[in-house]
Amino acid sequence: MALSIDPARTAILLMDLQNDIVGATPNVEPVLASIGQVLQAGRQKHIPIVYITVSFHQDYRDILANHPLFQVVKQNNMICAGTAGAQIHPSVSPQLHESVLNKTCVNPFPTTNLQQLLQTLDVNTLILTGLWTNYV
Repeated sequence: MALSIDPARTAILLMDLQNDIVGATPNVEPVLASIGQVLQAGRQKHIPIVYITVSFHQDYRDILANHPLFQVVKQNNMICAGTAGAQIHPSVSPQLHESVLNKTCVNPFPTTNLQQLLQTLDVNTLILTGLWTNYV
């Protein structure tokens, strides 16, 4: 059975592709290359691209307490809003018309308008890619 995807009702979510996360991910280059291929194919098919980032205030007042991953982030002073580490890696950077939504927890739905955006775009299929996606 062949997989059939309607580009008109599909969106690609690129998650957690920020400099600090890229830098903390071993052997990341082939992964970024694959993500770049997905991104290029999506753009060629005019599929909406949505970036999901994660960042926190400099004092981490908005970080989830007792979450093991976020405690590592805090201890290593990672992904603070407005820093180079919180910026999307240049190899997969967004174009002007692509959405970038920032979350402050694992799930992007409670702290972004992702659901509203997907409904507005009439999306019923998501292609998910990124780094540390087991935490999304």
